[in-house]
Amino acid sequence: MPNFRFHMLLADKTNLCGKRTLRWVKAIALFLGIAVVLGVAGWEIFKDRFAPAPPAPVAVAVPVKAAPVSQQNVPAILPALGTVQSIDTVNVTPRVNGRIEAIYFKQGDEVAKGQNLFLINPRPYQAALEQAQGQLAHDKATLAEAKTDLARYQMLLAENSIARQTAEDQRYVVSQDEGTVNQDEANVANAELNLRYCHINSPIAGRTGALQVDLGNYVQAASAQQSSAASTTGTATIERFYGPIKWYR
Repeated sequence: MPNFRFHMLLADKTNLCGKRTLRWVKAIALFLGIAVVLGVAGWEIFKDRFAPAPPAPVAVAVPVKAAPVSQQNVPAILPALGTVQSIDTVNVTPRVNGRIEAIYFKQGDEVAKGQNLFLINPRPYQAALEQAQGQLAHDKATLAEAKTDLARYQMLLAENSIARQTAEDQRYVVSQDEGTVNQDEANVANAELNLRYCHINSPIAGRTGALQVDLGNYVQAASAQQSSAASTTGTATIERFYGPIKWYR
């Protein structure tokens, strides 16, 4: 009977020790698992700090060349924003009506004084000039005939062959024909001037601005008020600057 109790007590102690050992094993395994997780997380966070530094760049030798010493002015350039103000600004306007048949420049070109810029259709004005010249030739012939008659009437008047009033009337006819010839000469000069105005030339030397008409556009002569006013209507603008200007595009 005592031996049986002893064996039972020994079995209870053994079971108790086994349970305690199992608890310790589980605790140690849990601790190790947490430690592994923390270690992996810490490595992912701090691995960049312990990475080796990249190698230093290798210096490349810069070639150096020797040049002869010279004395000269060194330009001082100061980049800045600003507005260039021209000395003269001319608005080029047509003096006759017509269609633009040729343009001899591009926007921004440098042009000289008197350089041809535009050509207005000259054919109508050439025809008007020829008509005026024909009328002048006709009236000159009429004047020559009237002068011949006047000379004959004056000769007959000296012989008392005609009335004085007839000779006086012929003298008035000659005066009228002379006035007609003078008017025809003025018409010819005006037709020549209009034909010359078909060629629009630059009034000054400078840089052309915005081109305000295109090839084939119909333009009209500007009035005296428009020509004297500083308006933007016209064919082009030309600006003259003081000294050389450096343009950047």
